[in-house]
Amino acid sequence: QTMHTPELRVELERCTGCGQAIVYKAGADDLYDYVESKRRARIEAEKARRRATALLQRAYRGMVGRSIARQKRIERAEWLRQIKFAASEMQRIVRGRIGRKIARVN
Repeated sequence: QTMHTPELRVELERCTGCGQAIVYKAGADDLYDYVESKRRARIEAEKARRRATALLQRAYRGMVGRSIARQKRIERAEWLRQIKFAASEMQRIVRGRIGRKIARVN
């Protein structure tokens, strides 16, 4: 905690030209409050940095996930197109054979 001691100030002789005097404070300053405020500010900055990091990661992962889902939809649509094409080709071939068979019988 902080300990307060009486402040001892020493004033040097006044300047004859400007009339100002230099004042020195004897003893050490209690820097506990200053150091504690800096520590708290550092902790708050770290918390803010972690929140920002989590936000960026969430946004990036969402973007990547949507991109992967979009690619999978495209691949599935292409696969379905190929399946439908293969089915129609099989139908074409079978109908052709059936037609030629009927034509031979008649």
